[in-house]
Amino acid sequence: MKETVKEEGMLTEIYRAVLESTPDAVITIDSEGKIVYVNPSVERILGYAPEEILGKAVELLIPHNMRRRHQEAVRRASRAGAKRLAGRSLELEALGKGGRKIPIELSLSEWSFDGSQYFTAMIRDISLRKEVETRLERERKRAEQYLEVAGVMILALDREGRVSMINRRGSEMLEREAHEIIGRDWFSEFLPEEVREEMRGFFDLMMKGKIEPVEYYEGPVLTGSGKRVLIAWHNALLYDEEGNIAGTLSSGEDITEKRLYERALRESQEALVREHEELQKLFSEVERAKREWERTMDCIGDMVLIVEKDGVIKRINRAFREFVGKKDYLDVIGRKWDDLLESLDVEMGTIYGEGIDLYHRPSGRWFVLKSYPFNESDQGDAGESVIVIHDTTESKCITEKLESTKSLLEAKNRELEEAYNELKQTQSQILQQEKMASIGQLAAGVAHEINNPMGFISSNLTTLQKYVERLGEYLEIQGRAVRGEVRPEELKEAEKRLKIGYIREDMVDLIRESLEGAERVKKIVRDLKSFSRVDEAEEKMADINECIESTLNIVWNELKYKARVVKEYGDIPMTRCYPQQLNQVFMNLLVNAGHAIEKEGEIRIRTWAEEGVIKALISDTGCGIPEEIRGRIFEPFFTTKEVGKGTGLGLSITYDIIKKHGGEIEVESEVGKGTVFTITLPVRE
Repeated sequence: MKETVKEEGMLTEIYRAVLESTPDAVITIDSEGKIVYVNPSVERILGYAPEEILGKAVELLIPHNMRRRHQEAVRRASRAGAKRLAGRSLELEALGKGGRKIPIELSLSEWSFDGSQYFTAMIRDISLRKEVETRLERERKRAEQYLEVAGVMILALDREGRVSMINRRGSEMLEREAHEIIGRDWFSEFLPEEVREEMRGFFDLMMKGKIEPVEYYEGPVLTGSGKRVLIAWHNALLYDEEGNIAGTLSSGEDITEKRLYERALRESQEALVREHEELQKLFSEVERAKREWERTMDCIGDMVLIVEKDGVIKRINRAFREFVGKKDYLDVIGRKWDDLLESLDVEMGTIYGEGIDLYHRPSGRWFVLKSYPFNESDQGDAGESVIVIHDTTESKCITEKLESTKSLLEAKNRELEEAYNELKQTQSQILQQEKMASIGQLAAGVAHEINNPMGFISSNLTTLQKYVERLGEYLEIQGRAVRGEVRPEELKEAEKRLKIGYIREDMVDLIRESLEGAERVKKIVRDLKSFSRVDEAEEKMADINECIESTLNIVWNELKYKARVVKEYGDIPMTRCYPQQLNQVFMNLLVNAGHAIEKEGEIRIRTWAEEGVIKALISDTGCGIPEEIRGRIFEPFFTTKEVGKGTGLGLSITYDIIKKHGGEIEVESEVGKGTVFTITLPVRE
């Protein structure tokens, strides 16, 4: 008997030690709802010391809005027993000391002693868990909002290829509601029949981990109306918590209209190339007569002007300023180009094709003038133009000497050789001439880039003019209706006849499209101004990334049909430099990269900073440079291009500019694989 009592006492002490060491609060109440026991954790969780709540009603720990529910629960537990609640956990709020509400997890058990009924509650503080759950829910809602406002389709597929998630933009592109898409087999219901089997095969191999995911591809989808839409996809794999492949996540952009637009641009570019080839035929006889003379003439800077519709000069190059004998560009800007030439005793001669012969009496020199319009409106009014004036005096002289005597030609060749040496010694002085000549060559491409938005802006304005006339007619009828001169039925009929509802909707789209086109033209003009930088002949602080980007926009028409440009701009510091000269460097390298690619390829641009220098890398996947001529590419007048297509000064000027900035330029090339130019510039403050 004594041993039994001793064992029971030992068990009691063990249970007490367990209860008092557990991190959860333990509270025992009697059948009247009085607290008869608490463990030390109660003070940590609820803030009450044991002596503050022992013997008090348990309602002390229950929020006021829950006390009636608590009383009803105690009554049911007393009547039916608490066994139903055994092993169950409830999430509630407890009232701590000072009225602080504490989220808790409650486990309740019933037991009897000496014929009396007791309830023991295990209370766990879940404040931290609730806070984490709230934060996770807030982040989940935020992520859903991001997906809903995304401008592209966001699509998730499970391992079986069923749609598990799609955002609002995706539903709009597929012309279906989200509930009509979620859970459906993507390949059988949303892809055209001719690509279903192939795409399903790729997807299954990715799910099995046998092939890497295709990060980017373009493919068609079917909308709810049966229309085919071309989508550019960016893809990634989804993984579950154990690291197994769970599906795919993709973003898709509708590029149907973009591809149609690119094809139209390509056809227009081909037409411009054909027109340019016709113009080149006019000079073929001189080219055949003397190649060396042609190459030398290409090295001489032409005069280039940009003029407005009424002939007022907006911009000129240095060659024209020196020709008119002005020290400041502002002395020429704003004057009419034809009046200025007339004041210099320049006589206009024969007009042939797109050229005009000019004769300068004081110097006895001949020139040919050509004009390239930026754009033409629907009414046929010409806008701004690029005028190029080319010196043809030597060409005329050499033709006469070829007809007269061989000896005179040899003497002229010696003169040309001396002129070549003189030009080589003063090469740095024709940097701006070469740059403006390059702008002249690119003018047609820039004009084409501006033509497109200006075309649809003009068309939209014509349509808006018609809409304004209809609205004016409707307002007149509406005014008459207000005065009682027109019956309401007639007013309604006029609104239907004039399509007032459609006009209100379409006017918004027309204005938006016109504003977008105007912004495009503004950006092209801003980049062209940034590229030329006629007013920035001195050093200044500049961002090399911005120099490359503005130059890329100017030469884009030369690259976009044959090369995909990949830009990896790094976080680089500003540096003191000559921005206009660096623009010339980047233009030479980018245009050469485009010329090196015969059909399709890739041009990669990367910048980064390291140990006080800025690095700029421009690479292409073109034909490459043979090793035997690689050491000569920076020599003045050395070129591998056909006669009439290259001056041989581009890389020579590039080399001189980089050296002038205290930098280095390196070249790596492999025939058939491409070329890499790496520029190193010191950071100067």
